[in-house]
Amino acid sequence: MNVKPTCEVIRQAAAELREAAKRLDREAVNLEESKNFEDVASVVNVLTNLFNNLRMDLLVARPVRELIHQNINLCEDREKD
Repeated sequence: MNVKPTCEVIRQAAAELREAAKRLDREAVNLEESKNFEDVASVVNVLTNLFNNLRMDLLVARPVRELIHQNINLCEDREKD
């Protein structure tokens, strides 16, 4: 089974998580400095965008498509025999 596309999605998600962690660290520093809870809105924005952009659907969709493709090929090979 071709797992490369799924691995690419996982690596992209990991990169996005690392970037989000850096932004969250910066937001924590900003909050400590400003002492203004209104600054928490930017943290909510980071988290909301993060979960929307992780493309969890691809972790399911790609392997399912690969299985369907393999089954179609298997059926076609059997029909040829």
